[in-house]
Amino acid sequence: MEEEKAGGKEEDNCILCLSPIKFFAMGHCEHKNVCNICSLRMRLILEDEQCPICKTELEEIVISDNKTLTWSQFNKKIKKSCEEDPEDDTVYYHNDEAKKHSLSLRTLNCMVVNCQYYNK
Repeated sequence: MEEEKAGGKEEDNCILCLSPIKFFAMGHCEHKNVCNICSLRMRLILEDEQCPICKTELEEIVISDNKTLTWSQFNKKIKKSCEEDPEDDTVYYHNDEAKKHSLSLRTLNCMVVNCQYYNK
């Protein structure tokens, strides 16, 4: 199978939406193949807290862009300094960029250029 794809390596795409992963969601099972968008949709809208890969119930997740991050590192060293999601205290953001990107999903961003809610 060809490893390189148009947007990068195949493993850099979300297994649910197939979009390139900039930020992923990781729980204690340490799967990093689901983007933050799909993960937050599952947790906040569908109220499904399972890993879509192994079906492990994830009590907490971290949204990050650091592919080398392990759950042990997060839980022991980083969790204390991470901000919680304002609507779900089981979701943590590894950095401000991950938080900003994830929270922007909750705003109205119209695609019509002349609309006052157009995402600039």
